[in-house]
Amino acid sequence: MTVATELARRIRAFTYDGLPDAALEWAKTGILDTVGVTLAGSAEPCAQITLRMCTATGPALVFGSAQRLSVTDAALVNGTASHALDFDDCSNTLGGHPSVPILPGLFALADAMPVSGRDFLAAYVAGFETETRIARAVNFHHYDKGWHPTATLGVFGATAAASRLLELTQDQTATALAIAASFSSGLKANFGTMTKPLHVGHCARNGVMAAMLARAGMTASHDGPRMSLMWCPGRIRDVSRTPTVRACAARSMRSSVCNTAWPARWWTAKWCCRILTTTLISTRGWRM
Repeated sequence: MTVATELARRIRAFTYDGLPDAALEWAKTGILDTVGVTLAGSAEPCAQITLRMCTATGPALVFGSAQRLSVTDAALVNGTASHALDFDDCSNTLGGHPSVPILPGLFALADAMPVSGRDFLAAYVAGFETETRIARAVNFHHYDKGWHPTATLGVFGATAAASRLLELTQDQTATALAIAASFSSGLKANFGTMTKPLHVGHCARNGVMAAMLARAGMTASHDGPRMSLMWCPGRIRDVSRTPTVRACAARSMRSSVCNTAWPARWWTAKWCCRILTTTLISTRGWRM
């Protein structure tokens, strides 16, 4: 059994009813936080430049505007905006920011098809758990060697979440993860430039694209994720022997997520975000 196949089996097993209350509470916090930082970052130059490059219209809303783009382009733009200010949540396990690779793609997909709040939450947690489980195999050697884990590992989380929301089969999910292995990219050498948040937009778009390609019949080697993990020399922990992902969800989200501190001027944005998100959930009929 390959790493991709085993991860796909666990991703497929995720259900809202199987998630502990603590995991759900932290997931809701992560969603609210990501909405806030994406709105705040939507006016930043990196987000605006990326938006000007995207011309494919579609159903997915660009945060901070009335413009709608294709699912993949919206994931790219909103993903870039979400990391523009670098105030998005952090995970010491991941060695980066766990929510922003995942949620822009899920928001875009939710604009393109009917999605329940429960399915959205389950997909988000599945993506979070996937990227942090992979991170346990490679960090912090991976980070120290110059890779940007938010993007290089986050693309697996983005792919897992999109695959779960699109209800891909186990084989399709494994293929999507294998495709994502070839999409994985991001260098710390670009920290301090606009390309750092672009890493996240690129990652969010690629996660959705990998899932959509797999659903359409694209093929890929299911050994791809294992080979990509070989960036980190030495033995990789056998995924099949770790505790079940679902059983560890509450512990992982509670222990490894923290909200990045923000300057005082963002207090208003933070609370406006909570009010706005509650309104969006209400108008969409999401039950969270």
